[in-house]
Amino acid sequence: MEFNFYLAIGQPTNLKAQSIKEFSDQIRKVDISSLEFHLYRNDFENWFRIMFNDNSTSEALSKTREATKHGEELREEILKIIEAKYPLDIQKK
Repeated sequence: MEFNFYLAIGQPTNLKAQSIKEFSDQIRKVDISSLEFHLYRNDFENWFRIMFNDNSTSEALSKTREATKHGEELREEILKIIEAKYPLDIQKK
């Protein structure tokens, strides 16, 4: 089950991820508005919970949403959460 990045409903970015490594790579380059769109719809939380059975990352993303972060600060926070749980050598899997 891949994650498809959108800017808004009906506005795909043509970026997708099938692994945590791909997800992290796409987070680094996708438009900020896509990050905000997905975070505030709980899409990232749900993907980690369903795809990887990872409730702790899902909860950390939820806390980021509740902190109402935006812009590059949001991108940095998402990457920090992912890399804390999935170091780069593990992400390659």
